[in-house]
Amino acid sequence: MAMSMRSRAHVANKEAVLDGVVDVIMSEVEEAVDRATAPADDQVEFEFGLDLVLDGLERLRVRR
Repeated sequence: MAMSMRSRAHVANKEAVLDGVVDVIMSEVEEAVDRATAPADDQVEFEFGLDLVLDGLERLRVRR
């Protein structure tokens, strides 16, 4: 079944909003990492976990 013009616009709007949300989250997280003052071992673990989250968000954004 074909999507109506209104449905396509609605989907495109959701994609644009999602892209914006991902960009804001990634920016805030990157700034938090720059400000982090955790000990070295904790810092490595934090950055590893953060990379996993950011990779997942990026894949979600690309998929949409």
